[in-house]
Amino acid sequence: MLTDFALPGDDGVWLLEQVNQQSRRIPLIAISGYTESQEPRLAAAPFAGKLLKPLDFDQVCAEIAVVLGHRA
Repeated sequence: MLTDFALPGDDGVWLLEQVNQQSRRIPLIAISGYTESQEPRLAAAPFAGKLLKPLDFDQVCAEIAVVLGHRA
């Protein structure tokens, strides 16, 4: 699952916690305009992957491949 880190009224850590409460684990990749040094919650959260904006298609595809266990 891909999600922006900044969500209306909450953030991607909240969404990650909601997803992880389900019986089936779904890998969650956070996308953010923040750098990890600017946002401690993003840096500390156990997302399957993290991407920083601006994004390009190849970067997103490579991260998805890594998260799914394929070589990028």
